[in-house]
Amino acid sequence: MKKLYEFYWDCGRNGDVEGMFIADSEIVESLLGEEVRFGEILGKHSDIYGTLGKEDLKEIDLSQQTIEDMERVIGSTISGYNPLNYIKYTCAKCNDKFGEEDIDWYVNENKERICGYCKDEFELENLTSIN
Repeated sequence: MKKLYEFYWDCGRNGDVEGMFIADSEIVESLLGEEVRFGEILGKHSDIYGTLGKEDLKEIDLSQQTIEDMERVIGSTISGYNPLNYIKYTCAKCNDKFGEEDIDWYVNENKERICGYCKDEFELENLTSIN
């Protein structure tokens, strides 16, 4: 089920990182504990990164119809930064880390992420593309 989330990180004297986005709740749950690396979004040498935690996200209670309408009209990132777009995922096969948009990703029957480089080692019918 998709939900509307509010994201907030207090980065001390550098400032704050915040955003509002729509995502599937199961995907968000599976990404808790993953490293998020925003880079220098708060100025030169800021290098903002950390681990995504449940305390960083607030679910906004809206009807499923409202969320679907918002996503159709506005898209999945409503405002600010969507931390899911800045996660480096680890391939279950080779243990290399890549960004969501750096490479094609697949999910095997165990719901593990497999990078595009390792997909040839698996039977394609056992993998589902997630890009």
